[in-house]
Amino acid sequence: MYKKLAILVAVLAFVVLIMAVAIGYDWLVSRTDTPDNLHGSTTTIEWGSGPAVDDTSEPTASDNIPEEVIPAPTPPPVDDLTPDFVMYDADGNQLSLSDFFGKPIVLNFWATWCPNCVDEIPYFEALYAERGDEIHIIKINLLDGQRETRDRVDRFMEDNGFTFPLFFDGGDGALEYGVRFIPMTFFINAAGEMVAHAQGAVDDAMLRNGLTMAGA
Repeated sequence: MYKKLAILVAVLAFVVLIMAVAIGYDWLVSRTDTPDNLHGSTTTIEWGSGPAVDDTSEPTASDNIPEEVIPAPTPPPVDDLTPDFVMYDADGNQLSLSDFFGKPIVLNFWATWCPNCVDEIPYFEALYAERGDEIHIIKINLLDGQRETRDRVDRFMEDNGFTFPLFFDGGDGALEYGVRFIPMTFFINAAGEMVAHAQGAVDDAMLRNGLTMAGA
């Protein structure tokens, strides 16, 4: 009788242990935050009749810096050159990316409403002041006529005293480069070949590393 009682107690203890483990596991899972967007330092753009914007939270500047500049695995298959596209300068002149081949290029897609884009701009401004005659810094602003307007961009540039050249997407640039998150930066060598890219805000060291990879 005592042996049967001992077995019963042991079984009950085991059941209680299993239940405790299950409850503990459920509690831990409920405490774990699964990120919805692995690209936490970027802002998502969805393309349609016009860019519908879905802002992420606004992390601090230090959180916006990705760990590395990512080498481009394979240049786009357009005669081994990066995709060409139409853009407009601040005076409304139509240009193509290929017009800038011959010098290393830093190609960046951005908007004033994107906090991560704003965080990285001083590094581009400093680089332009230092090496603007050796390289091309092409910052493509993504106008949508609603959240991002020409007036807003002009005020932003004037209020902050930025002097880097201002360019606007002619309609296909961001799509050609698969830009669904901003900021995004592409490093292109003088021959027009993409050698590296960075998704998320960059800092001075990353810009210089990317340019080194581009032969600058």
